[in-house]
Amino acid sequence: MRWALDIKHVPHRRRSLLPGLHRATLKRQTGRTVTPVLLHDGIALDGSARILAKGNGITGADAVEDGLRAATVALDFVAARGVATGYLCGNAFSVADLTAASTLAVLIRPVNSPMSSPQPVARGFRELMDRYADHPGAAWVRGIDEPHRGARSDFDGPSEEAA
Repeated sequence: MRWALDIKHVPHRRRSLLPGLHRATLKRQTGRTVTPVLLHDGIALDGSARILAKGNGITGADAVEDGLRAATVALDFVAARGVATGYLCGNAFSVADLTAASTLAVLIRPVNSPMSSPQPVARGFRELMDRYADHPGAAWVRGIDEPHRGARSDFDGPSEEAA
């Protein structure tokens, strides 16, 4: 979502709330106590938790293997589609590139990305990241991020584009 706001040059600020203490703030804003929350024109939206209900369907080893296969298929797809022009559709950056790159960036972690994450990365997740680090699709994610990201910071303040 942050990347889409940057691309559209929508001024925004990302704020971190203290765990535990965040509950009162969120309750006031949304009537619920979950994150993330997007505030726009006086309206608070908190839709991600609903999308992720039932734990993303990860219920055991078969589901984990299915997820690993899906990651490989996604990386294979962007690598194959991006080879001709660098983009997934046509000769210019599009919503297809934005969607694929921002989704896969969670796994690939492009250098200088403003997407914050807990540090250090947990051993199991580091192993997952390492599993795909040299995949040609990972190179596509890193390559599409650098020239099209725009903002380099969006944590606890406005992005460079919004300033």
